[in-house]
Amino acid sequence: MSISPHVGAVFFSAGVLIEETNPSRLMERRLGLRTAPEGDEEPRLDASRWAGVPTRLLCSELGSLRPLPGVRETAAWCWDHRLLPVIATAEWAPIGAYLAELLGFHSHTGTTLEARGGLFTGRGTAPVGAAGSCAMAVRRAADLGLRPEDCAVVSADGTDAPLFDAVGCGVAFNAPPEVRCRSTTAVDDEDLRAVIPALEHMAF
Repeated sequence: MSISPHVGAVFFSAGVLIEETNPSRLMERRLGLRTAPEGDEEPRLDASRWAGVPTRLLCSELGSLRPLPGVRETAAWCWDHRLLPVIATAEWAPIGAYLAELLGFHSHTGTTLEARGGLFTGRGTAPVGAAGSCAMAVRRAADLGLRPEDCAVVSADGTDAPLFDAVGCGVAFNAPPEVRCRSTTAVDDEDLRAVIPALEHMAF
């Protein structure tokens, strides 16, 4: 009898993988595409802001991101225990793709940004809200041959609440109270490896 190459997946919010804030918002601020102060209401995702931005400029800015301690080791632990580490977020797909390759993750979800001739066109898929982010992750789980209950989520973002409710294990990492109350367990630490004990029951 063949053994499945994986028994589950762990969806990590991009915001728990780097030392700064949400990486998509951070990139937009650094590129001058988002001017409202942190916390002010502003459409979370708007592809039109990116019109004319060189793709190489985004790559250059992404190179300055500082991964949180223990991120690569946590991804490696997931691989070793037949759990696929996935960056699941409603943020921009090019940023998720960069982080997945840099940090050793299996894949990512995200909202696409069209690019032609080395420039972003300002077109992309429709903005994705909290429910859409959850749907993306559930579809990714199905693509991997997994049920949502075979998966876990690690996040500090309140917009991931629907995903916390859909998966088998929800880990609130350095999260505010409104996220903790939706989670299976809460972890506070400066190193992402602190979430591993909360995931061990899923591993084979």
